[in-house]
Amino acid sequence: MNQILASMSAHRSVRSFLDTEVPDAHIREAVQAARLAATSSWIQAYSLLQVCDPGEREQLAEWTGGQPQVSAAGAFFVVCADTRRHRLVAERLDKPYTGNLETFLLAVTDATLFAQNLA
Repeated sequence: MNQILASMSAHRSVRSFLDTEVPDAHIREAVQAARLAATSSWIQAYSLLQVCDPGEREQLAEWTGGQPQVSAAGAFFVVCADTRRHRLVAERLDKPYTGNLETFLLAVTDATLFAQNLA
């Protein structure tokens, strides 16, 4: 098996975490790897939020159906489909911005690809 297929086959979804903080260097490396993900239209229509506050993480855990891994993970991120930057650029250039279903789907696709690489 070649190295790429071996790496893809080794990917796992983990929902059991140690109660330890993830070093900043590891977070930076993971985010950089996620940024290398393919994008639907080369527009990177997503935003990344790192949630550090324990109270906010508990609230997010509740909002996600009581998933304990949300508050237990050493680092927790919210990846948002986000076209706001594109709208702001269009406004600055006095150009029309059309937010429509296609724009939404492109943003969701970009956010999903980024999140998959971040995981």
